[in-house]
Amino acid sequence: MKKPLRPLFLLMLCLVLTALPATAFGASAPTTKTPAADLRTTMAKIHGEHAYYTVIAMQKRFDKAPDASEAMNLVTANSDTATMMVSELYGQSAAQTFRGGWDKHVSLLMDYVDATIAKNDAARKQATAALKANAASMSAVLNNLNPYLDRKTVEKSLLVHEQDLLQAFDGYASGKYAAAYTAAHNAYVHTATLGAMMATAITKQFPAKFDRTTTQTSAAYLRQQMGQGLGEHAILSILVLQKAHDKAPDYNGAKAALDKNTAALTATHRKLFGAGAATTFNQQWNRHIADYQAYLKATLAGNEAGRKAAKADLGDFVAKLTAFQVNRLPLDKTMTYQANAMHGAHVITAIDSYHNANYAKTYQALRIGYNHMWMTGNDLSEAVVKKMPGMFK
Repeated sequence: MKKPLRPLFLLMLCLVLTALPATAFGASAPTTKTPAADLRTTMAKIHGEHAYYTVIAMQKRFDKAPDASEAMNLVTANSDTATMMVSELYGQSAAQTFRGGWDKHVSLLMDYVDATIAKNDAARKQATAALKANAASMSAVLNNLNPYLDRKTVEKSLLVHEQDLLQAFDGYASGKYAAAYTAAHNAYVHTATLGAMMATAITKQFPAKFDRTTTQTSAAYLRQQMGQGLGEHAILSILVLQKAHDKAPDYNGAKAALDKNTAALTATHRKLFGAGAATTFNQQWNRHIADYQAYLKATLAGNEAGRKAAKADLGDFVAKLTAFQVNRLPLDKTMTYQANAMHGAHVITAIDSYHNANYAKTYQALRIGYNHMWMTGNDLSEAVVKKMPGMFK
């Protein structure tokens, strides 16, 4: 006679369970490893990369440097990657339309460089006007592909991107190197942010493709920021060494940009681990930058013993940095050591190949090194979130 009560009991039980907070059952721990966070990081990485590579290519073109064509090839390689992502999401036809506008943007920037070389102010103004028109057309293309991308917002963001790049070049061409590298950094950060914004729109448009995860978590933000900082370090480390090798007038400006990057990484360590750990990190980090400088100096002097000594000290740095990291975070010691050693190897390869005028290898090492440091940021950020989950809920 009591059986009819069973469905009512089950219904009430379901209602009670539904009302209970997730913490009652052990809510899932925060993580950087979600499909949406993957996309956010990838989009930020690719867009930020575009900014710095374009800055470098414009400098090399202006200087008529022997590696100008290889620097431009790096921009093209990045464009290929961006186009491939559009193709995977929206199809080949959409990718072709996107690529046409993207390449036009790059071409107009190079037209601006050429007009500056020729001291043709009318041509500079023409290129600037065409860049503005391109931003308008590209924002329409992107809005058409994804209605979650507001056309006006995207257009404003693209205009800021172009302004940053032009300011970076104008500063370089006029010898105002501090302003040039400030603008280059701003271009990198802004364009990476644009990539993250696009990732958010994509996950909203295709939620099932990304397991209905979101880009808007503290853990995903940390992952992007750590990759972004380390990726910039890789690019600036190699660029600074090129400037030192060539005794370029903008060496101090480039080195100051690298120092600002180090200060930002140090600030992150201070926030996470305290002042003492931040000081230790800063000392070790500056040590490995000095090792690169010592290696270059020995290379220019033909001093093989000096080269070996610099590499040996770099090896000791790798061991000490690894110990510093694994003592504070849940990281695999062997994998962390290998990741740190690979960073050093990429920079050394870039130095050697640049000195030997093997520029294709130089820029291959730069791009591999950049991507590697973003992967390192992935691992470090996940370890931070695991160690301090309360900061990322």
